[in-house]
Amino acid sequence: SNNNPQRSSFSCCKTRIRSNNNPQRSSFSCCKTRIRSNNNPQRSSFSCCKTRIRSNNNPQRSSFSCCKTRIRSNNNQQCSSFSCCKTRIRSNNNLQRSSFSCCKTRIRSNNNQQRSSFSCCKTRIRSNNNQQCSSFSCCKTRIRSNNNQQRFSFSCCKTRIRSNNNLQRSSFSCCKTRIRSNNNPQRSSFSCCKTRIRSINNPQRSSFSCCKTRIRSNNNLQRSSFSCCKTRIRSNNNQQRSSFSCCKTRIRSINNPQRSSFSCCKTRIRSNNNPQRSSFS
Repeated sequence: SNNNPQRSSFSCCKTRIRSNNNPQRSSFSCCKTRIRSNNNPQRSSFSCCKTRIRSNNNPQRSSFSCCKTRIRSNNNQQCSSFSCCKTRIRSNNNLQRSSFSCCKTRIRSNNNQQRSSFSCCKTRIRSNNNQQCSSFSCCKTRIRSNNNQQRFSFSCCKTRIRSNNNLQRSSFSCCKTRIRSNNNPQRSSFSCCKTRIRSINNPQRSSFSCCKTRIRSNNNLQRSSFSCCKTRIRSNNNQQRSSFSCCKTRIRSINNPQRSSFSCCKTRIRSNNNPQRSSFS
């Protein structure tokens, strides 16, 4: 169109949108996708291999790339560079001086908040004050705080969270992941093969597992069992009596809304009343 919003041409190989006025002057392409604006928000170029966004003023001067993705700002917020192998965020002032990397991911701040280093093998967060002195690692991931909140250690094989007081006394593990609290909310154990959450009181008495994942509640909400191969949700009352499965996923309700069965190969919805008696595949 010759006037207000957009003058556009679309193509599977080349897809372009151009506007003559304020918002954006844009060209899109499957190999190269670009968006450019003539004024305040962003002057941008997008590409499947190289994706860039640049702005002429305050918020961000940014370049994006599938291999290299960068965001740079000229002022207070962030001077950032992103990369698939190396991803970095740097700020000039109080917030964060950060470098991110797929192998090594680091966040460093100059002041009170956090002095952090992140890595895929070793991921660490350290703070100078009250909040958290933390180290993260794919094999060993730890978060420790000096005060009331949490004393944490995380690990891909063994991941633990321990707090000194009311919140949570927790241990996490990829094979065995546990969360235990000393008081009302939850007494929980998590595991990749067996993942369990148990609460002492009203909300939920639950057990989770990657092969078998179960949630059971003592009252009105839900009596549920989840499983990666078989995933089930059962409720004692009006809402739903449901069974879910990765190969077969079913939802059944006792009353009016829907009596449904879902399956990855066969997906069916059946209702007892007016709207639909449906089968999806």
